[in-house]
Amino acid sequence: MYLKNKMKQIKILFFVFFLAPGTSKALNLFEMFMIKTGVALVYYQYNDKSLDYETEFSKKNKVLSNYYQNKIFKANSGNFNNLPIQQQMLVIEELNLQK
Repeated sequence: MYLKNKMKQIKILFFVFFLAPGTSKALNLFEMFMIKTGVALVYYQYNDKSLDYETEFSKKNKVLSNYYQNKIFKANSGNFNNLPIQQQMLVIEELNLQK
């Protein structure tokens, strides 16, 4: 008896959801591909743990502040090598201007 009532409810829900009149918008293959790509991209970025939260500006700032604190013409190679090449060139230019 219980199973029969559940089957009735399932059939009613099936008819309501799948056979009810209404508007439908069909997606073409391109739109489906874009949705799947977007979902995969968002999922990958959300679960990506390899991102470093330290910005390039803060890295440059740290190298320059270390330089000004130590008052030497040497920068820590670990901090310096982590910077992008453009930032490295700016640091070198700043060091050359200080001489």
